[in-house]
Amino acid sequence: MSWLMLGDAIAFPKAREGWLRTIAVGGLLFVTSVFVLPLLFLLGYSVRVIRTGVAGETTPPTFEKWGDLLVSGLKLFTIQLIYAIVALFSLTFSALCLALLRPELAQAAQTDAQTPEAVSNMQFSAPELTVVLVAYLLLFLIAYVSLAATARFAEEDRFKAAFEFRTVVRTALTSEFFVGFVLFLAVGLVLGTVGIMLSWMIVGLFLIFYTYVVASYLIGRGYGNANKTDNPQTARSGT
Repeated sequence: MSWLMLGDAIAFPKAREGWLRTIAVGGLLFVTSVFVLPLLFLLGYSVRVIRTGVAGETTPPTFEKWGDLLVSGLKLFTIQLIYAIVALFSLTFSALCLALLRPELAQAAQTDAQTPEAVSNMQFSAPELTVVLVAYLLLFLIAYVSLAATARFAEEDRFKAAFEFRTVVRTALTSEFFVGFVLFLAVGLVLGTVGIMLSWMIVGLFLIFYTYVVASYLIGRGYGNANKTDNPQTARSGT
């Protein structure tokens, strides 16, 4: 089933007449995404893609109803920002714990007496390594759960849905969502790397957007498979 889902996802951006126009518009938005407005439109489009994936549909949404795109993008940006702040707090707490265990690390951060190379060559004890590993694990878990939260927001079209943690975590812990996540990583690694390598050519930039659409669809499909929902609201692909 995972290979079938991967095949559907890779073919997904091309499964509508006039798909080249959609890729062209998305690619242009990606190129200009250093500015806030194009970035919000991109995020809004990803919400539509994820919603389509949740519904199990195979026809991609188009760039229309730009006002709705902007609102959805702004909401998703805020959701991701909140989860990023939580991740930052967990990283800061881990850094404080590590500084208590190894005071010279805090001193090295405030002085030029020790170079970054010297700090990286320090030998860490088991408790210190545990703090580091827990910090990385927390960052991974927060990022992972935030994807499930994003999919729930896309499905329900409610800002608060992304913070209904019982439902979000329950979905994140399913094997179906994890499969979607693994495929999401694989597509991002392979197609994303190719796109970056070709970014000096125009085609590479549009390939990155293509990858973004495929990856978003996989998260939606993983969420949809995990919940097996027939909620009519999920059928709204924004087309």
